[in-house]
Amino acid sequence: MFPMFMLSAQNLTTGFTSLNQFGALEIAGKVNLEARKIGKNASIAVLDASGNVLLLLKGDGVGPHNTLASQRKAYTSLSTKTSSLELMKKAE
Repeated sequence: MFPMFMLSAQNLTTGFTSLNQFGALEIAGKVNLEARKIGKNASIAVLDASGNVLLLLKGDGVGPHNTLASQRKAYTSLSTKTSSLELMKKAE
């Protein structure tokens, strides 16, 4: 099972609803730190409020299919307004 991280976008937005480039980089940095704490490499997708990809990173040593999966997970989380963690729990 791969870890799921849900981070707040407070103070990382350009207005009330749109995540900016700096915010996307900050989120990716925090996800990488959390993944390293548990000995994992993570592929990371950060989307804006409209579902557009702002950032897509392939984790070191992570298969290419996981990068696409991270983008799809992020989109599903956004479109269903459900955190990735909650989606994972429902799938178990």
